[in-house]
Order: sequence, then structure tokens, then C-alpha cells
Amino acid sequence: MSRNYFVATETDTLSKVYREALLWFKQKEYEVESTQTGDIYFIQAQKTGMLRTVFGTNLAFKVSIYWSNTPTTTGEFVVETRVGKWVTNIAGAGVTAMFTGGFTIFTGFAGASWALVLERDLIRHLQNNLNLKRVSYTETSSTSASNATTVSSNETVNTNTSSNARKKAVAELNHEIDQLQTALNNDVISREEFKQKKEEIEQKIDEKEIEFLIEEKTEQLQEAFASGVLSAEEYEAKLQSVEDSMRDKLTKKRKLKEARDSGILTEEEYQAKLSQL
Repeated sequence: MSRNYFVATETDTLSKVYREALLWFKQKEYEVESTQTGDIYFIQAQKTGMLRTVFGTNLAFKVSIYWSNTPTTTGEFVVETRVGKWVTNIAGAGVTAMFTGGFTIFTGFAGASWALVLERDLIRHLQNNLNLKRVSYTETSSTSASNATTVSSNETVNTNTSSNARKKAVAELNHEIDQLQTALNNDVISREEFKQKKEEIEQKIDEKEIEFLIEEKTEQLQEAFASGVLSAEEYEAKLQSVEDSMRDKLTKKRKLKEARDSGILTEEEYQAKLSQL
């Protein structure tokens, strides 16, 4: 999937983006269905004709609009796009159906180029017509900064890292831990369950970082595609290469951790080999 991060300048910015996206699809003669749950907006659009015949009658382009769970600046929201099966009875499907059952529009099925172009044109239209401002990496909220050190485990979280992906991963996991803490305070879970679930969350730090690294690289490649530097085929190939490389790095990192935890490597040897990845 692709997540585009923007900054809301008005309280009704999300609803404006929602209405503008709906109108854009309708003007392009797409079959459109939409729904809203609180501050979460969802659109699914399906094209009749050749694309529907080639890619299947249930294939839909999906757009979700919602407030960011891990904001780095005030008013941060997300316009998320993906491709998945058409949801029947969208109004009664619930929030879960809005965020499941889809897959990336960049890889995962043959002939994804049409979806790449559609995503690019939609985001460009929203930016131009609503004067949307993308989130800048230089804008960091005090909340995110203060939370960046609360994840703890046998691994030392490097909160001074230059990797914005690491900071985002820490912030997202802190959000999950905050939810656990609320559940504990409300006696929904026991302290033992809290400890176990917290450890499980902390173990996901590297996986989350890889996901955000891929997302950052995706944005760079997407800009190159949008400007015409890369063709759709080159874009897909390069993105797949990036993902394969990142996953390989994650696998090697896990093996190094196992070697350290089992005593095969000392902490110094572990850190030295880790720095070479």
C-alpha cells in the first residue's frame, strides 16, 4: 500500500479530501462506493470495461483517509491507497474491512502500471485542488520526541539515529504500548498479560523499521516515476529490489541476534557485524 502524509489546516480537511476524491472518481466515470466511521473515510472505485475484464470483476482501487496514529506534527493525516477485492455492503462491513484484504498497488500482481498512474494522478489532483501540504521530515512534534525513549527490551533503541524510519517505528510501537497500558489500567488485562504483550510489541521494532524504510524509498521512487524519470516497469522492478534487499537485511540481523543471545557472539562482535549490514 502507499501512505501519503499531509497536514490538515482546518478541522474539516479530512471531509474535504474525502469529497474531492469522490468527485474525482465520479468525473472519471468509475463505479464508486464510500462510507465513513467517525474520522475514518473510505472509498472504493471500480472501472468498467477493459480493466475490469483483464483484472477481474472484483478488483477495486481503495482510498482510506484518516488521522495519523503516529503523527510527527500537529494535524497529520493519511491518504492511503491500495488495490483489493470489491467490498460488498460497504456500509455494514465495518472499519476492519476498510483496511484488510488489499495489497500494494506497486507490486503483487501483473500489470500494476494502471494503478500506479491512478494513484499518482489522484494524489496530484488532491494536492493541487486543496493545496495540501505534505508532512516535512523536519517537523517533529514534542509528543513524538518525548515518547521516543519509552520502548525498552534486551535491545537498545538508538533514539539518536539519523534514520527517520527508526523514529517512526519507535513512535508506532509506543502508541501500541500506550493502548496496552490503558487496558491494564482499566483491568481489561492482567499485569502478566501486559508484560507478555509488551515484550511481543518490543520485538517488532526491527520489522517496523524495515517497513518504514521501504515506505521512505517508495516515496523517492514514486517521485521519480511521477516526474517521468522511471517507467512503470522500472518503478516496479526497483521497488521489488528494495523490498528484497531490506528483507534480507532483516533476516541477517535476526541471525546475528540469535548468535549473540546463544553466546556465539559477544556484544562487541555483534555490534561490529551489525554495523556492516
